[in-house]
Amino acid sequence: MTDLSNVLNFFAFAFGFATGTYVGLVIEERLSIGMVILRIITPQESQDDITAFLQAENYGTTIMDAKGARGNMQMILSLVNRSDIRRIGGHIEKTTPDAFYASEDARYVNQGVFRPKSPMLLPACSLRLSVRERKNNFFSFYCRV
Repeated sequence: MTDLSNVLNFFAFAFGFATGTYVGLVIEERLSIGMVILRIITPQESQDDITAFLQAENYGTTIMDAKGARGNMQMILSLVNRSDIRRIGGHIEKTTPDAFYASEDARYVNQGVFRPKSPMLLPACSLRLSVRERKNNFFSFYCRV
């Protein structure tokens, strides 16, 4: 910022900063890259519909007994693709309208039951490294078409 005596410059800077932040958040949401942990809290008798749906979509589920303000509940944990949250949420709201669900970012995932990846448009490439090539710090790269 140069002319600090002009108040309009401060407002222009704040507006530009806020707009950039908002546009970045919208782009991140539209790209829907990554996975989220989905926590679903539902009455015990209605958890079968949700777990059957998630398992039919090839997502792993973990079910735990929970006790809430409304009595005994079931908590379902599942690691899902961020792009599938709206579809899964729509199914939950349609089949079990009294269920509560929330999602949070999963930064690092080690093991679990994951949905198979969709086929890529580009050819699948992989890195092949033999012991002899490793000594020479040489990597051979090949693509399968």
